[in-house]
Amino acid sequence: MRTISAAQSAVLSAGVPAEHMRVQTKDSGGTWRDLTTYPQTNLVNSASWRESVDDPHATADIVLKREVEKLSLSPFVAASGLNRGFNPAASAVALLALGREIKIEVAIVPADKTPVDADFLVAWPGYIAPLDPAQGDTISVSCRDLGAKVIDAFIETERVYSYGAAGVAMRVWEPSTAYVLNEYVLPSEAKRNGKYYKCTTAGTSGSTEPVWPASSTVSDGGGSLVWTYESTTSTAGTDVEDVMQAILDANVTSPPTLSVPASPGWAITQYIQQRQGSLEALRTLAQQIGWDVRYKWSSGSSAFLLTLYEPDRDKAAADRTFSASDYDDFRRLSIDISGIRNAVRVVYSDAADLWPDGTPKRKVVEVTDSTSITAYGRRFMEIAEDSASQIDSSTEAALMANAALSDLKSPTAEAEVLMVQGFPWVELGDLYSFSSNGRHFDSTQTLA
Repeated sequence: MRTISAAQSAVLSAGVPAEHMRVQTKDSGGTWRDLTTYPQTNLVNSASWRESVDDPHATADIVLKREVEKLSLSPFVAASGLNRGFNPAASAVALLALGREIKIEVAIVPADKTPVDADFLVAWPGYIAPLDPAQGDTISVSCRDLGAKVIDAFIETERVYSYGAAGVAMRVWEPSTAYVLNEYVLPSEAKRNGKYYKCTTAGTSGSTEPVWPASSTVSDGGGSLVWTYESTTSTAGTDVEDVMQAILDANVTSPPTLSVPASPGWAITQYIQQRQGSLEALRTLAQQIGWDVRYKWSSGSSAFLLTLYEPDRDKAAADRTFSASDYDDFRRLSIDISGIRNAVRVVYSDAADLWPDGTPKRKVVEVTDSTSITAYGRRFMEIAEDSASQIDSSTEAALMANAALSDLKSPTAEAEVLMVQGFPWVELGDLYSFSSNGRHFDSTQTLA
């Protein structure tokens, strides 16, 4: 849960807070414009946002008034002062535009106080995605969080990771291919020599692969392309967070720095990263050990950062307890047996135990929960990792199996609760206790 300041806590305890919300978007010059005050009127009708463990990024929906008299937010009304920065001589540039930064902010202050900038916390930041100014007299704006830029960055070129120094991504040499400065290359399979090289003069490779030197440089294709010996390859493995950062650096324009509050201590071995979305690639790696990658609030940086983290599956102490007077009603409180799994098998290839032809043997790790089996019967699932998976030891397979078992061994109560007051400090994975209301339950319920 995000930190609640002493002043905010006092307001909540007093029981008479005033809740304020504003929406700001950047104009074409990069200046934040508050849509509740910038037009000298409030053009914000509503804003909502949501996040799910099944979705790699949070989304938001904002409904705005399209116009007040001749002042219009529609990007198709070029004459509007909002689309000219209130300068009639300026060229028309829409204030609302696809891909433009936008954020939802919330302030909870005493009822008799008008909030100032310092009172607002950023509840949701992201980018404008679809927008539609023809929703009656309103504009519907759909938004994606900061992860949108990483999701949209598609891995267009396959590269080899965890085969050299940390953070090094290598392409396998190909003929008649353009290479850029500081790009790393690995000789083709036919000329593999246990070394890799760095492009020190950009250019296009020739039709015939060069003779790779043991050190120094080599020209490629008779042109300007020059390769310089960098180092020897290594099979020691690289920490997964370093591989993730290398994926970001190689594929995302202005790549974010991955935040890693605690390292998983997982070194992965050489593999070829296939073409797919960049965030999908990061999450595929993280989820092999039951971790996650998404934008999360960092109190130390006071910003949302792309974060590799382990969900706290063993959290016992509630982040906050709400009394019956804090919530109005439970709209939904359903339980279901269909998602329970109490016997989990992981099939993997053991890199340390090879057949005579050098291929790893396929092995099995299975974990069970006897308490769950007694209560609900044996409910089985199997995860079969392919031969290229980074899950290639019994330790890693057991880690995956136990993470799945922890998540699925018990029934979950899907609850939807209507609060009396706003609570913008909530985060995915928080644990909350709700005191008995005597109608839906007569003992405290704790939900994540």
